[in-house]
Amino acid sequence: MLIRLKAASGIMLTILLISMITLAFNTHPAEAESETWTIEYDGNVLPENADPPWRLTTPTIYQGDRWTDGDILALYTTDVSSKRELQYQQDNIVDRSTGITIEARVKIGYISLDGTIPDTQIALCDSHAFFGLVFLEDRVHEVDRPDNYYLVNTTERFHVYRVTSVNGTTKVYVDGIYRLTITGFAYSYNYVLFGDMRMDPGGMNGLSYWDYVKIDITGAKPPLPPTPVGGKATPINKIAVKPMNSLESLAPYIGLTILLAVAVVTVVYVKKRKRDTEIIS
Repeated sequence: MLIRLKAASGIMLTILLISMITLAFNTHPAEAESETWTIEYDGNVLPENADPPWRLTTPTIYQGDRWTDGDILALYTTDVSSKRELQYQQDNIVDRSTGITIEARVKIGYISLDGTIPDTQIALCDSHAFFGLVFLEDRVHEVDRPDNYYLVNTTERFHVYRVTSVNGTTKVYVDGIYRLTITGFAYSYNYVLFGDMRMDPGGMNGLSYWDYVKIDITGAKPPLPPTPVGGKATPINKIAVKPMNSLESLAPYIGLTILLAVAVVTVVYVKKRKRDTEIIS
């Protein structure tokens, strides 16, 4: 009898263990969160040859050098004797009240300064104001407001920069984390641009690498957390417990409670029988 009780106890404990393991793994990935982009440039061709094509902001100004290599766009400005520009833009796509999201994965090769102002940047105009984010080697800052900055080593590796703007509120996220707000200044044009512009002649040049540039014209949207670092970046999908109704959520716990109670009673009974047997012996 004692052997049979011990066997029953072992069986009940095994069932309990299996049930607990089943519950622990009874989670289901939620629907994969993804982002839909209105315009996606992925660096595999020059922007003017992309679909849709990007327009050179000022084709008549010396453009510098540009090329693609391994789905990365390189922009290299070298002329030190005159104003030069190597910027690409999409026109008339910003609705101030709806909002817009721009995301780019960028690495700065280098920026050499000699009394001039660099404008390797991401920028937008919403028909009311201009909002721009400038890249230096050790930081990013607002166009024309170098005191509004975030310290980041832009040359060490690629970082993901996201700019969101709605009704004049423009925020900057670096690698998925909010870092600063851009105040902007009055400007009546409407476009989104990225690239390199050197306003002043002088001994300054720069090299930048662009993995991708994406635009969503349907709203100002913060990143899906977390934004990964390294590789072709897309937000990592959240994993969540599958939503359940009240009955579904209670059923596993009720079953486990019953199994646990039976197992405990069985163990206690087995121990009592063993003790009684030892006393009789």
